[in-house]
Amino acid sequence: MSEQHYPHQVIELTVTEETISVSARIRVPRTVDMLRIPSKAAPLEDVLVALDALDLPERAFQERPYLEVNVLLDKPQARLREKITAALADKPVRLTRIHTEYTGHGLGAADQFAGEALDMLTPKDVFTLCYQRHYDHAPDTALMACFESLEDEVESQEA
Repeated sequence: MSEQHYPHQVIELTVTEETISVSARIRVPRTVDMLRIPSKAAPLEDVLVALDALDLPERAFQERPYLEVNVLLDKPQARLREKITAALADKPVRLTRIHTEYTGHGLGAADQFAGEALDMLTPKDVFTLCYQRHYDHAPDTALMACFESLEDEVESQEA
């Protein structure tokens, strides 16, 4: 998918005793289309609507376009691949990638607490900050309970 807009070509060179020069640039046509739906990450509901609206002619498997699906999430989404695969069940495409972006701010703990002593943060604080960096909200109580249980187990192992 990174080569979607790359102009594939064969370059013909003329070689003489003194020089090498480009004689011709021959474009190599793409035999299989490459699609991104949507072109920029969008919420899952919008992505599923766009996939449902995808109207392509039936083709032999090897001629079906490659598809990258771009999803914007505010938190981890259970069964994301399953939902996208189900939306594509009757579509003549080859799913190559599900690219996910998250709505978090992307700042590390050091960036969020510039000028403050990071050694004052507890493991729970660091976990919460890292989670918020990706998902733009605090972890829910069930996830925090799992983290605290894991933290207790680690502490008991160290004792």
